[in-house]
Amino acid sequence: MRKTYTFIFFIVTLLFATQSFAQLSVNVGYANRTMNSHYYRSNSKVPADEAIMPLGNGFYAGFTYNYALSKEMGVSAGLYYTYSKKIREGSSESSSGVLYEVKEDTTMKDINLPILFNYKYCISDDLGLFAFAGPNIQVGISALTTQTIKTSGHPRRFMNGTHHGKLELYEPFEGGGAGFTRFDVGAMVGLGVQYKHIRLEAGYNMGLLERTRSKDKNGEVLRWNFNLLFVGVGYTF
Repeated sequence: MRKTYTFIFFIVTLLFATQSFAQLSVNVGYANRTMNSHYYRSNSKVPADEAIMPLGNGFYAGFTYNYALSKEMGVSAGLYYTYSKKIREGSSESSSGVLYEVKEDTTMKDINLPILFNYKYCISDDLGLFAFAGPNIQVGISALTTQTIKTSGHPRRFMNGTHHGKLELYEPFEGGGAGFTRFDVGAMVGLGVQYKHIRLEAGYNMGLLERTRSKDKNGEVLRWNFNLLFVGVGYTF
């Protein structure tokens, strides 16, 4: 973690050191996180099955410095905090009449460092359309899963009640096995519109690195990648 925070500090210092040459934009908006799973059979390089799993909804907030290369083209560097939360609730009853009620929520927090090339088409002096694309560096801060299990109807009374448990998915699991890796590099693309100092944007970040993988004794592999959809509003200075 010390190396991670040192890297983030270096990026922030670099951004502030060059701010006199850039236009500042402060942005905030909605974020939706998903995870792609890819299943590979033994010795196969083509996935036999793929699925998209929701990882929660939340928000993002941060700033971007845009450097003009020409009237239409520019390159930007940003620093963003992203938060998402997924809640799952369910219940089941055993054949002996014991009722289990489960509530599980997973909260994920990370830092995103997008470095984007952008193009702006001016409709008028006050109105313009823009598009952006480029790499995004993502560093996970925490991915905490909290589980609450409420048991009732058990013949042994001490088994009834509410039990709590926590699991940090960015740390190695107890008893062996690895959690998610904190570092990722993604491909980010998006579109937007700007009217005077107000800008609206929507984009998608596709994670390119494996956040974790599992392999069984038969050589079958399951890989996971994180993705992020975002829609927000910003103000330029």
